[in-house]
Amino acid sequence: AQATFAPFFPASTRLSAMPKVAIVNTSATQLGSHPTGLWLEECAAPYYKFKEAGFEVVLASTAGGPVPIDAGSMGEGFFTEHGKRFMHDPEAIGGMSHSVKVADLDLSTIDALYMSGGHGTCVDFVENGALKAAIEKVYADNKVV
Repeated sequence: AQATFAPFFPASTRLSAMPKVAIVNTSATQLGSHPTGLWLEECAAPYYKFKEAGFEVVLASTAGGPVPIDAGSMGEGFFTEHGKRFMHDPEAIGGMSHSVKVADLDLSTIDALYMSGGHGTCVDFVENGALKAAIEKVYADNKVV
C-alpha cells in the first residue's frame, strides 16, 4: 500500500485539491574553506516521495536561482537511484536550476515546508531571517514544517 500524506492536510487548509510543498535547499557553495552545497539525496528522495503522493512540489533555496550540489553526494556509494533519477529529470533539474527564493515564496499557497540537508545549510539556514519567518508563518497557520 502506498503511503498518503493527505490526513496531515485537511481540506479546509488547502487552496486546491493537490497539496503543495516547498522543499527548501541551501544556496551556499562554501563551508569555511571547503566546497559544499545540497546533499542531493536529501532533496531527491523527498521530491519523488512527495510527487508520488500527489503533491505539487516547489524547489526553493535561500538565495533563489541555481542550487549548488555537494559533489560528494554524487560520489561512489552516495549517488543513489533517487539522485540519478533527479539529475536526468528535466522538470526536477529545471526546478533546481531556477529555484524560488525563500523570501519570494507565496506561503498562502504552501501546505508544507521541508528543509533538505547538506553542509551548506550550516552556512545559510542558520540566522536566516526569511527562512525563520517562513517557518513561523507556515507553523502558525497549522501547516506542516
